[in-house]
Amino acid sequence: MNPKICIPIIANTFDELVDVIEKTIVMRPDLIEWRADYLLSDSNDGSLLDKCLQLLSDQMNGLKIPLIFTLRSAKEGGKVKYGELERIKLIKQAVLSGQVQLVDLEMDLANQSDEDFDHHERLDLFNEIIDLAHTANIEVILSHHDFFQTPSTPELIMTIKRAQKHHADYCKLAYIPKDGEDVIRLLEACQYGRGVLNQRMIVVSMGKIGRVSRITAHEYGSEFTYAKGLSESAPGQLTVAELLDAWAKL
Repeated sequence: MNPKICIPIIANTFDELVDVIEKTIVMRPDLIEWRADYLLSDSNDGSLLDKCLQLLSDQMNGLKIPLIFTLRSAKEGGKVKYGELERIKLIKQAVLSGQVQLVDLEMDLANQSDEDFDHHERLDLFNEIIDLAHTANIEVILSHHDFFQTPSTPELIMTIKRAQKHHADYCKLAYIPKDGEDVIRLLEACQYGRGVLNQRMIVVSMGKIGRVSRITAHEYGSEFTYAKGLSESAPGQLTVAELLDAWAKL
């Protein structure tokens, strides 16, 4: 059975978001991820966030396509330029809106300190968002990205266990491989996470070398893959048509 297809939507303005969501819905993905960090890159305006979420909710009403809310940090490939405290507040606002079905949080959000607030305050807010999401029946994707390398097998397993510790519904691992061995190692870690640790997994080996993972990762337990919609949100994404064609040939 083929995995679910998630299409990320990218827009830099509200008017662009109107156009992008209309054109993405026509592609009939299984899930849609709103990369809110593009539109909210320079602004932590909560009213703009509410306006966008209402638009997406109205457009997707009745289609039964779950919406993933992602406000990605700059450290892990996002566009946000303001402080982490402001970013976390917006993520919390999205969770409380009742208009998203999944939320993506970086695992490292819980482990760092900065000038805005210390480690303990950060960890408390991280756990609060997870608790609020689960109370509202919102699934939590705890993710880890590296656009320079693929961690070692022990590090991969440790990251999966860290996601479990924080009660992740999904553990998402997305890394750049240096060679085919990196791709295989990530897929094997996915298989271990799903089969041995009983953790629902999403894995992506990014870039040209890792493109095969977008086609085959479900064979190792990855539950859905990200496809290119109107624009690419990560290196190496395939279109829906390319994925379906590749799966038909397996």
